[in-house]
Amino acid sequence: MTPSLNLRLLLAASIVLAAFFGVTGLVLDNIYYRTAQGALQERLQSYAYSLIAAAELDESGAVQIAHPTIADERFFRLDSHIYARIVRNDGRYLWRSPSSFTVDPPFPSGFERTRRAFTPLTLPDGAVLLGFSTGVAWSGKTPREHVYTVNVAEDLGDFNAQIRGFRHTLWGALGVVAVVLLAVQGAVLRWGLAPLRRVVSDLAAIDEGRKHELDEDYPRELLPLTTSLNSLVQGERERRERYRHALDDLAHSLKTPLAVLRGAADAKAIPEALDATMRAQIDRRAEIVDYQLRRASTFGRRVMEAAVPVAPVARKVIDALDKAYRDKQVRCRLDVAPDLRFHGDEGDLMEILGNLLDNACKWCRHEVILAARPVSAGDGGARAIELRIEDDGPGMPEAIGDRLFERGARADVDREGHGIGLAVVRDIVRVYGGTVELRRGKELGGAEVVVNI
Repeated sequence: MTPSLNLRLLLAASIVLAAFFGVTGLVLDNIYYRTAQGALQERLQSYAYSLIAAAELDESGAVQIAHPTIADERFFRLDSHIYARIVRNDGRYLWRSPSSFTVDPPFPSGFERTRRAFTPLTLPDGAVLLGFSTGVAWSGKTPREHVYTVNVAEDLGDFNAQIRGFRHTLWGALGVVAVVLLAVQGAVLRWGLAPLRRVVSDLAAIDEGRKHELDEDYPRELLPLTTSLNSLVQGERERRERYRHALDDLAHSLKTPLAVLRGAADAKAIPEALDATMRAQIDRRAEIVDYQLRRASTFGRRVMEAAVPVAPVARKVIDALDKAYRDKQVRCRLDVAPDLRFHGDEGDLMEILGNLLDNACKWCRHEVILAARPVSAGDGGARAIELRIEDDGPGMPEAIGDRLFERGARADVDREGHGIGLAVVRDIVRVYGGTVELRRGKELGGAEVVVNI
C-alpha cells in the first residue's frame, strides 16, 4: 500500500534530521575529544616543566627536587595516578616520584636534548597511561649520554570517563532535540497539508451527496485544482442532463411514427394480408427502440456525485410490482441495509432491479427475495454491492441458463415478454465493470440471479 503524503514527508524529514544530528554529533564528539586530548597533553607538558623547574643537580650529577612546592603535589602521593621519572641517558642517575614507587610505567629513555614525544603506556594490570617525555640538559655542550630524559604520565581512566560523560550528555541532548523537532515538524506538516485533507473531505461529501461542489476558500496553490474539479463536476452534471433530454427527444421522435402505424393497423387501413406482418414489424421496431434507449441511457459508475441509497429504490420497484402482480399475491422479502448505497445512476439501478424482480415475480410461485450487501471492489475498495434476487419458482435449466442473457432469448415462449430484460441487465452491468450470474437458489430453490456491480 502506498504511504500517505503526510507519512512520506514525515519519513523524509526524519531521515534528514537523523542524518543532520548524526553528523553534528560526530563532529562535536570529535572536536571535544581532540580538545580534551590537547588539554591533557598540555597538562602533561606543564607537569614536566614544573619538575624541570623544581629539579637541581648535586655535585655528583644526581637529580634532586630542591623545590617540591613548584611541582604538582600529586607526584608525592601514592594514589594520585600521575607518575614521573628523571633519568640520565647513561642510566647512572635516576629520580622517581613517590607516586611511582608501587607502579613502574614503561617510560622511554635516551632522548636527545629538546626532543619531545607523547607515548601511550600500558601497565601490567592493563591500565593505559598517556606519557610525555622530553630531553633536558643543564648546559649547552652536554654530551648525549649525559642528557636527562624527563618522563611524566597520567592514567587515562579519568580522561575516558570524561569523554564517556560528554558523549552521554551530547547524544542524549541531541536525541531530545531531535524528538522535539520531529514533533514540531509533524505538527507543521499536518498544518501545511490540512487544505489537501479538506479537498479529500469535500470530495467525499460530494460523493455522498452532502455537497454539490468544492469550497472556494483554499490556498492559492490549490485553487487551480479545485476550480478544475468544480468545472468537471458541473460539466459532467450538465452533460448528463443534455444526454437525457436528447434521449427523450429521440424516443419521442421514434415512437410517434410507430404509434401512427399501429393506429393505422388497428383501423384496418391496410390490406388484411399485411396486417399480421405489419403488427409484428411494428412490435419488433418498438422493442428495438426500447432496448437501444435503455443501453444508451446507461452512464456507468459516477465520480464525485452522490451515491444512491439502495433501499428506497428497491422499495419503489417492489411497490410497483405488487400492483402489477396483485392477483398472484407475490410476497417479496427485502433484505437491504438502510445505509447501503450504489455509486452509479439511479435509473441504472432501477432498470436492473426492475427487470430482475419482474422476471422473478413472473416465474415464482408465491415468494421472492431481494438481498443486497457491500462487497470488495476489484480495485481493492469497498464501494461495490452485491444484489441477489431469488424466487421459489421452477428455476432455470443449466443448459439454457447462459443463453437467457442474449437479446430475445426466452425460457418459455408462451410467457408474456420480449426476452430482452436480462440482456439489458447484462449490458448495464458490463458498463459498470461488474458481473451477473444465473444459478439455482439455495434458500427458495428456484432461480437466483447474483449481480456484482
